[in-house]
Amino acid sequence: MSSSSRPPSSADLRSVADEWPAVYDRFTSLRGGNELGEYLTQQLPDRRTRAVDLGTGPGRHAAVLAEHFDYVLAVDNDEAMIRYARLHRPAPNVEYVRLDLRHVNVSDFAPFDFVASVMVVHHIPDLVPALVQIRDLVAVGGIVVLVDRVDERGRVPRAWLIEEASRALRADLDDGRPQAEAAARYEASTHPTLLDRFSSDTFLPPGEFERYYGGVFQGATFTPLLGGLGMGMWWRREAEGDPPWPLRGGVARDMWWQRETDNEARWHPPA
Repeated sequence: MSSSSRPPSSADLRSVADEWPAVYDRFTSLRGGNELGEYLTQQLPDRRTRAVDLGTGPGRHAAVLAEHFDYVLAVDNDEAMIRYARLHRPAPNVEYVRLDLRHVNVSDFAPFDFVASVMVVHHIPDLVPALVQIRDLVAVGGIVVLVDRVDERGRVPRAWLIEEASRALRADLDDGRPQAEAAARYEASTHPTLLDRFSSDTFLPPGEFERYYGGVFQGATFTPLLGGLGMGMWWRREAEGDPPWPLRGGVARDMWWQRETDNEARWHPPA
């Protein structure tokens, strides 16, 4: 079993000072991690020299990319996540750096053949400028793949997350999954820290995801993932000199997103 797919043990959970990286890693390893890794590797460019994983978290997708690229830059703004990734998924061709993804720029790091970000962009207050900056990181002929949660409600209630975990547990048992494995998947999905974080996040509805992302990445392909709970976007840069983002695809100059408080966000599309 590769390091990118090995679920962390209970000892792993105890060995990390901040439990969140291990809690999140365990959840993704048991609930959908393989699907997202396969989605990434189905979208690779012909030239595979340099890749960047924006918001690498526990390093799961950086480890996947390391099997296909000469060099992978993996950045995250969370020091605990970077420590965890360095400890659990070291690779000679992966450089883990604590850095806000909005501070990754071409002048410092040069363009990349592949730009990926998984379950991260919804945390960024200024969405459209961040998408433009991400777009500008990719070289001609390179590919951008962005994956995130989507939800018509915007915010997912904690009670719904628990109900969904219970439903998945029943489905696992009905499908013949071993009881211990089914129980582990349920426990990972209902960890209190994970429930706290997931229920406080704010997501775009699927249609708005396609509208905002498609406005910046003209001609992008969108794929529902995780049973409709997530959305993947694939885009190839065909040439230099794209028009400035406010003029493309009807994305208006006043399209913006503002986080009102730490626990509340609202979308402000153009009138």
